[in-house]
Parts: sequence; structure tokens; C-alpha cells
Amino acid sequence: MAFKHHRGTCGSYAQVLVTLYYVYFDMVGKKIPVAYLSIGIGKERHHGCVLMKGEGDLVAIVDWDPITIQNNMIKFMPLELAKRLHSEYWAGEEIRYDGVWMRPNLSIQFISFEEFRRWLIEEFI
Repeated sequence: MAFKHHRGTCGSYAQVLVTLYYVYFDMVGKKIPVAYLSIGIGKERHHGCVLMKGEGDLVAIVDWDPITIQNNMIKFMPLELAKRLHSEYWAGEEIRYDGVWMRPNLSIQFISFEEFRRWLIEEFI
């Protein structure tokens, strides 16, 4: 019920979803890279959501609602398209992907979109 009505904080919401993905993937023996994604919105706001990685630069993003979706299913899309859709979700405001947290308790901060992209493609496994 809390997920459907967006109750609680975005950070708690994203942490619970990331944890549920970890548990599910562990149970079924499948590995899909999943992380808590910290974003900057506009000049001063920060927000938490979920990042999943497919092949190359394909990503799926779940904010309060799924960002990368097709036919009511979460879909992996190229990072540039996902970022554009994410910006549209936030009424066209500038979106900065400025950090991630994932297991085993690893936190990484990014200075630029290019740094985030490089990490996503080269290191996020």
C-alpha cells in the first residue's frame, strides 16, 4: 500500500525496492546489477530512486513510478533516453545522477554525467 500511494521518504522507498530486488534475484539465482541512485533535481533538491543495468548502457529506472516503461512493464533503455524520460517525469527539470549505493555497502559519488556513464558501462556489474 505504501508503494502505491508514495508514502514515506523517497530514500526509504528506494532502499526497500533495491533490497527486494536483491532478495528476489538471490532467490532465483539471477544477477542483475541494481543500485540505489541518488539524483539532483534542479539546483537544490535531491532524491532517491532505483537503477538497474542491462547490457552496455541499457538501464531501467524506477522513481516513485517506473521511468523506463513500455506496455506497463519495466524496460531497459539506452541511458540517454532514460535520462530524458526521467527529466520529463520531473516536469523537465535538470536531472543529475550524482551517486549510487549498492551492496556490499559500496557508495560512489559522481561529479559529471560522463563520469556516471563511464562507471555504468565499465564498472557496474
